Amino acid sequence: MARKAQDSASALAALLATDRVELATEFLAYSFTAILDDAFPRRAESELGGMFAEFAQVRLNKWLWRPTQEPDATVFRLLLEVVLLWERADLAARARSEPVEVALLMPGEALLRTEDPRAAVRSALRSVRR
Repeated sequence: MARKAQDSASALAALLATDRVELATEFLAYSFTAILDDAFPRRAESELGGMFAEFAQVRLNKWLWRPTQEPDATVFRLLLEVVLLWERADLAARARSEPVEVALLMPGEALLRTEDPRAAVRSALRSVRR
């Protein structure tokens, strides 16, 4: 196996082993902190996919919205899990737009603006995670 493939496989294994609440917490901060002052903070779903792979240090083959090979398929499925966690906690939600976007909701923005945003987001996510 080539070194890049090993590195990507290791990164994917580490990503799969990560607690989903921790993953969702860190990725919310990573995704939206830089655009908190936008009137409508949002990211295109395709942009989030690329950001998620970069965040996780997983090299994608080719980002497709119906991925059929690894690591793309696993990255996309994990991204969906993260977005669902955000939605359950009313932190962010998929907007009905074309292309699909994920918008930061006001409660999510408020938590990211707190003194300890990661602790606040983590608490909100854990309260809805059963």
